[in-house]
Amino acid sequence: MADPKEFFSKEEQDEILDAIAEAENITSGEIRVHVDLRARDNLMGRAQEVFEYLGMSETKLRNGVLLYLAVEEGKFAVIGDVGINERVPGDFWDKIRDAVQESFRENDFLDGTLYFIEEAGEHLQEYFPHEPDDVNELPDAISFGEADEELEEAEEKEKEMTDRDEIRISVEMEFSSEPLEEEEE
Repeated sequence: MADPKEFFSKEEQDEILDAIAEAENITSGEIRVHVDLRARDNLMGRAQEVFEYLGMSETKLRNGVLLYLAVEEGKFAVIGDVGINERVPGDFWDKIRDAVQESFRENDFLDGTLYFIEEAGEHLQEYFPHEPDDVNELPDAISFGEADEELEEAEEKEKEMTDRDEIRISVEMEFSSEPLEEEEE
């Protein structure tokens, strides 16, 4: 596959966008999905670059969450911002991660992605309920690709940050059918 935009069909992309909008109707959390071909040998680093590039660390409550897919490498990562980390238990993403991983291992990428979005919305609702005056701070969109020049700018921005160096909730998993090895951060 030469273009990450081809990973999900147009109809599947529409389902994902509808799921994001629905999830964000019950939580003030911001949910995004990003599809890359490769993470360039550093899954968590690449996912964090994309997280910053998408402006996910700039939400008022710091409650953005990203599902990052590196499809040619068969890996995914979940990055949640520090506002989430401050409020949720340490195993907050484990059940979601495991179910997504199982779907991906069965090559059911749409269902795994939709499950992630639905569960993220429901779980975040407990800590970040949707309020009548909530503003959608980030576009309900799927982002794609390896825009290296734009991500280099995000890397520079990340280096300049001081108060954003807090630990984010993050997990990473592979979704190939072979045995998995978890990487430590």
